Amino acid sequence: MTKKSTIAKLLAEEDIHVVHKKADTASFDVKTRELVLPIFKDEISDNLYDLFVCHEVAHALWTPLDMLEAIRHQGIDHSVMNVLEDARIEKMFMQKYPGSVKNFKEGYKELIEKDFFGINNKDLSTLNIIDKINIFYKTGLGEFTAEEQVFIDAVGQLKTPEDVISLAAKLCEYHKKTEEEKQKQQQGASGQSNEKQDGEKEESQSQSSSSNEQKGDQEKEEQSSGSGQEDKDKEEEKSSASTSPQNVEKKDETEKSTSTVGTSGAGKSENSDLQSSTDSSYQKAIDAHNNVDARDRTYVRLPKKINLDQLIWDFASIEKFLMTEYVPNHQERFAEQIEKEYQKLFNDNKKAVSYMVKEFEMKKSADLYKRASVSKTGTLDMNKLHTYQYNEDLFAKMTTMPGATNHGMIMFLDWSGSMADNMEYTLHQVFNLVWFCQRVKIPYQVLAFSDRFNYDNDYKKLCPIKLGEVCTPELKLFEFFSHKQTKKQTQFMMTQLLGFQKTWRSRRIDWSTWPTYIPRIMNLGGTPLNHTLMHAHKIGSAFQEKWKIQKLNFVFLTDGDSHTCDTYFTLKENDGEDYIGIGDSWLRQTTDWHITDPVTNVKVVWEGQSYRGQTAVLLEMLKKQMPDASITGFFVAGQGRQGRVPVRVIEQKYGLCHWKNKNEVVAIQKELREKKVAVCKQQGYDEYYILPRGAKDDDSEGELTFKENMRAAGMAREFLKHATKKTVNRQLLNKFIQKVA
Repeated sequence: MTKKSTIAKLLAEEDIHVVHKKADTASFDVKTRELVLPIFKDEISDNLYDLFVCHEVAHALWTPLDMLEAIRHQGIDHSVMNVLEDARIEKMFMQKYPGSVKNFKEGYKELIEKDFFGINNKDLSTLNIIDKINIFYKTGLGEFTAEEQVFIDAVGQLKTPEDVISLAAKLCEYHKKTEEEKQKQQQGASGQSNEKQDGEKEESQSQSSSSNEQKGDQEKEEQSSGSGQEDKDKEEEKSSASTSPQNVEKKDETEKSTSTVGTSGAGKSENSDLQSSTDSSYQKAIDAHNNVDARDRTYVRLPKKINLDQLIWDFASIEKFLMTEYVPNHQERFAEQIEKEYQKLFNDNKKAVSYMVKEFEMKKSADLYKRASVSKTGTLDMNKLHTYQYNEDLFAKMTTMPGATNHGMIMFLDWSGSMADNMEYTLHQVFNLVWFCQRVKIPYQVLAFSDRFNYDNDYKKLCPIKLGEVCTPELKLFEFFSHKQTKKQTQFMMTQLLGFQKTWRSRRIDWSTWPTYIPRIMNLGGTPLNHTLMHAHKIGSAFQEKWKIQKLNFVFLTDGDSHTCDTYFTLKENDGEDYIGIGDSWLRQTTDWHITDPVTNVKVVWEGQSYRGQTAVLLEMLKKQMPDASITGFFVAGQGRQGRVPVRVIEQKYGLCHWKNKNEVVAIQKELREKKVAVCKQQGYDEYYILPRGAKDDDSEGELTFKENMRAAGMAREFLKHATKKTVNRQLLNKFIQKVA
C-alpha cells in the first residue's frame, strides 16, 4: 500500500493519500483529497488494484467539485454522470500514461468474468443507452442502432466537465423520448386487440348506464364536497414526509455524497428516468466482496512542520518567570530551608554520580579500545632512539579510535497531578541524571510535559493547520534543565522544584512557614505523554543535528498512564460552509488508527479501543523514526507507607493476571524486594525500570561502622549486610549506564 500510495501521488501530481476504509466502493473525495478503497474480504489482483487506483487518480486530476453540484441541481442521476465522467477521465488518463492501458484492460476483463456488471448471459441490445455506453467504454462490447451510435461517438469526444453535463442532459431527453415511443407502440398494439372485445361489451354497458346515471350524479356531489379536505390532507402528508427523520438523514447523505466521486452511485442522489443498471449491479457486487466485519480505519498524519520554539518553554524564560511570579513570595525561612535541602541532596548523591561516571567511562572506553588500531606516525620516537643498534622500530605510534561516539540525552518528565506524591523521588532521579551529564560533559535537556499551558486558541503559532494531521493544542514542554545552563542557574532551578514538591505534599518548614503558592500554568495537570511522543522525533532530530549527537538517549520518567492523543483536523460544516475543525475523539472507539510520519514515512497502527496501547505503538514508531537512539523508561510506581508496587501495576505492565500467572507475579515481587527495581520489556521501551516509591538508586549505603567490643562474627555480619546493600543500590545504576554507554 505504501508503494501504491507513492505512485498515486506521483500520478496525481499532488499530495493525495490512498486509504482503505469501510466504504461502499472505490471513490475520491475532492475536498479532503483522499483516494478511498474498500476493505475487501480477499486479496485482489494487482491489475484490479491498479485499475481502482488509476481510475480514482484520474478523478483527482480532472473532476471538479462543482460538477457534482451541477448534476444534482439539474435532476440528473448520479450514475449517468458517473458513467460519462468515467469514460472521459479514463480516456484522458490512458493518453497521459500509456502504460496504464494494460491495467484498465486486464482489470475490466477480470470484473466481467466475475460478472460485476450483471451482463453475463444477457442480450446487450436490450440495455438502455447509458448501460450500453458503460459496457462499451469499459470492455469494448456492444451493438448499437444508428441513433445510439451518435451518442457513442459523442462520448468519445468529451473534453470538459461541461461537455459531460450537456451530454448527460441530452441522454436523459433521448431516453425519455424513446420510452414514450415504446409506450405508444404498446398502447396501439393493445388497442387493436381490444376493439372487438369493446364492441361486444358496448351493448350491455348501454343497458346498465341508464340505471346508474342517477346514482353517479349523487356520488359526484359527495366527491366535490370532500375533495377540498382530501387535497389539504395530502399536502400535509407530503410536507410531514419531507421533514421526517428518515428523509432528513437521506438529505444529509446526499449532501455528503456530493464531495465524492467514484465508480458507482446509481440512484443515490436523484430520482431520474435514466439510471444505469450495470452501475447498480457493480455496486452490489462490490458490497458482496466488502469485508463488513472489518473494523473501520482512521488515517492521520503527524504534523510535517512544528515550531519547537513555541512548543518548548526555554529555561531562561522559565527562570525569569519564577523570579517575578514565584520567588518574591518566598518567606525567608522557606528559601533557606529549600537551599539546605538542595545542598544535602547534592552531597548525599556525590558517590552515586561518581559511580555512574566511572562505569560510563569504563564501558565506553572498553568498547572503543576493542576496535582501536595502532599505526606509525612517521616521526622518530626520541625515547627509543638510543636503542637503534638492536631495535628497528624507532617511530612513534598513534592509536586510532574508530566510531568514537558523541553522546546526548533528552529526559521527559511527567508533570501530572498523580506525580504529587512521587515527585520528590522522581526529582531525585532527574537531578542525578543532570549531575551525571554535567560530569561526563554530554549535551542534555530535561523537558516536563504539561497540559496546563494554552496557546490562546491560536494553534497556528505551533504548526500549520492541515487536514488529517494530529493536533496537540494542550501540550507544552517546560525546559527545566539544559547543558547550556550555568551551575548557578541549574542550582536555582533545582531549589525551586524542591519548593514545588513541598507545596504538593503540604509540607511546612515549621508552624509559621507554609510553602509558596505555585503559578497556575506551572502546576501539575494531565498526562500528555502520548502527545509528547508524537513530537519526540522532531525534538530529538533537532537536538541531534544542533549538537552533532551520534548516540542519543531518550529517558522518560513517569508514574502513570498517558491520556490518549485522539484528535485531528477534519472537514466540518458550519452554517452551510466547510471549515477545518478537530475530529471527534469518540471515533477511536470504533476504528483503527493508521498513523503516518510524513517526514520518515514510518507507519504504525493503533487499535483505538485500547487507550493504554497507544503509548506502546508510539514508542514503536519512535524506534523506527530513530533506530540508533535508545529509549529508557523510569516508572515510579510505589504506593502507601512502604512505597510498594501494587499487584495491579505488575499485572498491567507485564500483561499478567495474578490468578492465572501467580508464579510470574510472585517472581517480579521478589525482584522488587531484593533488587529495588524490576525491568519490564513489554511496554515498548528498550528497558522500562519499575521502581518502588522511595527506592534510592544511589550509593547511599553509608559508612561501615562497628559497635564497641563487637565480636568477629558480628563484624562479619555487618560487613556482609553493608556489601549486600551496596550491591542492591547499584543494580539500577549498572543497568542504566550499560544501556546509555
